[in-house]
Amino acid sequence: MSKIRRASITVPTPRAYARAGLASIGHEVRVSPFWTHTIIWAIIASMPVALMDGIRIGMTTKIRKRALAKKNKKK
Repeated sequence: MSKIRRASITVPTPRAYARAGLASIGHEVRVSPFWTHTIIWAIIASMPVALMDGIRIGMTTKIRKRALAKKNKKK
């Protein structure tokens, strides 16, 4: 997320996300205030748990690998 510099169809501006988030307070326990995030969440929620967990572990493993490579490069 820290490398995102510009808003797009799936990345709202901070102002738009805050506005959507504040508008959704008190409606549900779990909220995805930005409309594209709602669509993405619906797709993810329809997946089997094992598939969803596999995708998440794959993403976090890649992020960790890049972070460790960056840390080692600085040494």
